[in-house]
Amino acid sequence: MLPVIRIFVPRISSPWESIAKLGGCARTNFSSSAVNCGIYSPEDLPPPGPPQFAPINLRIRGYDFTLVEHYMYYLTRLAHNVGVPNTKRWATPAVSTRVTSFKPQSSLLQNEYELNLFERNVLLTGASVSILSTLLDVMNSTLPEGVSVTAKVMEPADEEMRRVPDYELVALKGQLAEMASEREKKKKG
Repeated sequence: MLPVIRIFVPRISSPWESIAKLGGCARTNFSSSAVNCGIYSPEDLPPPGPPQFAPINLRIRGYDFTLVEHYMYYLTRLAHNVGVPNTKRWATPAVSTRVTSFKPQSSLLQNEYELNLFERNVLLTGASVSILSTLLDVMNSTLPEGVSVTAKVMEPADEEMRRVPDYELVALKGQLAEMASEREKKKKG
């Protein structure tokens, strides 16, 4: 019997195989690489689907209280039915304006009126581009007479306007600060 001589020749590997060995998965070709090793997906990608707007504030203003109030409820229901996931609504205090008219060619007072401008706000968050464009078109076509609507991105000033200050609480905090300063003076003196 002849002796068997074994010669070990190192196998030349492709760059893809060496990369696969480093990653811990066996790649044979490109089509199976995604199945065997998984798909790389960065963590900072936005969620799939149409892009979403920042929170939009719909500011509804008018001189007729019931019309402004009912239109606010209508817009809230419309946004919910169209598919806007989050809506918030709030009221701001009415702005009173005194209007006077004079008799012609004199400075005598003819009539005096007090007009109240009512304002309601609806905040839409999580609305996609396609939904919001449809919603704004419907809102524009159903706008009642005497009511104006402004749509803009929510700003910190709008959030500040939303909060009505509690003057009693502010006065009590001032009294607490005075009492704390008097205690400090007594401890030092």
